Amino acid sequence: MIEAGTARQGLRVAVLTLVLVLLAGASYQRNRVWHTLLSLWEDAASKSPLKSRVHNNLGNCYVLVGKHFKAIEAYERAVALDRNNVEAYYNLGVNFENVGILNRAVYYYDRFCKTAPSTYREQQEQACKRVSALTRNVK
Repeated sequence: MIEAGTARQGLRVAVLTLVLVLLAGASYQRNRVWHTLLSLWEDAASKSPLKSRVHNNLGNCYVLVGKHFKAIEAYERAVALDRNNVEAYYNLGVNFENVGILNRAVYYYDRFCKTAPSTYREQQEQACKRVSALTRNVK
């Protein structure tokens, strides 16, 4: 006959083992998410689909892997969620220019020029120069 104390101790060990196995599995799963910046931000976008900044950062990751049209989709989602996300406007201008859709690049660079706060002075100057240069090429 097993004593009650020994049975309880065995149950505790079994429960603790189960908890450790579950935590190890969760940790392994999380490490897969953190494997790349892209997988991290794709996971963040799936868990926080209404956060503009998340979609902007996801777009940045798509650019890093050369997926400019996916980046444009992410940036457009960022702007749709927050019309004041000036970083997304700038990023849209850059990416539309990179894929050769110059009229859209001009539109977003111009939006950035007109709405960016002074903390973005350098990017603002660059965007305004791009508007001038691209406007000559688009017409």
